[in-house]
Amino acid sequence: MTSASAVPIAADLSYSCPFPLVGNQPIEVHIETDIPDTIAVGEQTPPIDVTGTAAVGPAAHNGLGLVQSATLTGSATSAITVDVPGIRLPIQLPIALEDTPIPPAPYNGFEIPFAGSAPALTFAEAGTGVITVDDLRMEITPLTASGEPTGLGTFTPDCTPVPNEPVQIHEFEITDGGGGDPAGEDPAGEDPAGEDPAGEDPAGEDPAGEDPAGEDPAGEDPAGEDPAGEDPAGEDPAGEDPAGEDPAGEDPAGEDPAGEDPAGEDPAGEDPAGEDPAGEDPGGPGGGVIDYGFNLTGTSHIGAANGDVPLTGSLDAQFNLADNSYEADLRLDPTSGRMNILGFLPVTASVEFGQAGPTTGTLIGGVLEATAPVDIYLPSFRVFGVLPIGGGEDCRSSETSQIELTSTGEFFNPLDGGEMAGTYEIAPLVDCGFLNPIISIFAQGSNNTLTINLDPTS
Repeated sequence: MTSASAVPIAADLSYSCPFPLVGNQPIEVHIETDIPDTIAVGEQTPPIDVTGTAAVGPAAHNGLGLVQSATLTGSATSAITVDVPGIRLPIQLPIALEDTPIPPAPYNGFEIPFAGSAPALTFAEAGTGVITVDDLRMEITPLTASGEPTGLGTFTPDCTPVPNEPVQIHEFEITDGGGGDPAGEDPAGEDPAGEDPAGEDPAGEDPAGEDPAGEDPAGEDPAGEDPAGEDPAGEDPAGEDPAGEDPAGEDPAGEDPAGEDPAGEDPAGEDPAGEDPAGEDPGGPGGGVIDYGFNLTGTSHIGAANGDVPLTGSLDAQFNLADNSYEADLRLDPTSGRMNILGFLPVTASVEFGQAGPTTGTLIGGVLEATAPVDIYLPSFRVFGVLPIGGGEDCRSSETSQIELTSTGEFFNPLDGGEMAGTYEIAPLVDCGFLNPIISIFAQGSNNTLTINLDPTS
C-alpha cells in the first residue's frame, strides 16, 4: 500500500481553559504538521506528526507564580475530527508537553512546547475531507524549584475553542483513481478486465448485434457516456455525486442542509463545544480577579494598658492579578482581655474592632501586605472583672485606626495561608463616661501590636 506525499500546514487556535486560582484564561495554540492535499482511495497517509506551542497568558502565569511554581510538566489530549464521505472519524491525539521553566516576575506569559503523533489513515470513498481540532484536555503539574509539587497539585483543565474562532485546520481531496475500485472491481458489477458477468464478449462485441466498437444500439456508450444521462465518471442520474456532494443539499464535508454544522456550530446559536454565543462561558468565572477566604486567629497587645486580647474572625479577599493588589472584608469578633490601670489595678476590658472600610494591600514576590481601617470600641471596663468604671456602646477611639500588617514567612502562599504581624495606633477615647480622661490615658497610644494567622477556608 502506497503513502501519499504530505505538505506542510500551520494553524493558530484560541482556547479558553479553566485554571485554579484564576478561573478561565485564554490559551493560544500554534500547531505545525504535514498532511496531504490529495490522496487516492485506498492510499495511506503518512503518520501525522504534530508540533507546536501553547501560549499561557499573564493572569495564568501570575497564578502559577503565586504558589512558587518554577517548572511545569504534563501532557494533553487533543480531540481531532476527520470528516470524509461516508464517515466521521474521531481521533484522540496524545500530546507530550515539554518540561518548561516558568519565568519569574514580571508575569507576562510564557510558551509551552509540545509534540504528538496520529496514526496513518486510509479512506474508502472519494470526495472532500475536512480536519478540525476540537476540545483540548490538559494534565498539568507545576513544580517548585526543589522539584516538589506546589499546593495546586496536578490539575486537568478542559479547554474549549473560543466562540466564533475557526477550528478547521485542513481540507483535502480524496480521488477515486480513475473511477475504479482499488481492488480492481467496479461497484456497479462490471469487471475491469472487460468481462461482463451478463455474458457479453470481453472483446466488446455483443451477440445481440451490438457494435464491436463498443457502441450499443440501445444507446449505451462503452466509453462511459450514457444518453440516458448516466456519467461513468461517478455522476448518478438521480443527482447523487459519488464525490460526496448531494443535490439535495447534503455536503460530504459534514454540513447538513438542515443547517447543522458537524464542526460543532449549531444554527440555533448554541456551540456544542460548550461556549455560548451570547458570551456566557459555562466554564466559570474568568478574568484576572480571584477570591480567597481565610479564617483568622491571633492576638493584639494594647501597649498603654499592658494587656492582650485574643482575636478571631475572617478575611475574604478579591485579588486583582493585573497589579497584584486586593481588597478584603475583614471581620473581627468582639473580644475581651485583662488590662492594668495605674500599673497595678486589674481591669477586664471589652474590645470591638469595627471595620471602617475595605482592607487593601498587595501580594508581590511572596510578601502579603495589608492596611485595615478599624474603629475601636470599648463597651465596658470592670475593675477586678466586677466593678464597672466606664465604657458604654458609644465608648470608642476618636479617630479611625489603620492597622498595618505584613506577612512574616519567607513566602506567603494563599493556598496555605500564613502569619501576618503589624502595628496600629489608638486615638484618645470619647464618650466613655465620667472617668473617660483616666480610661483614655491607659488605652491610647501607638505601641499596639497585632499578630494573626490566616487559614484558608477552601
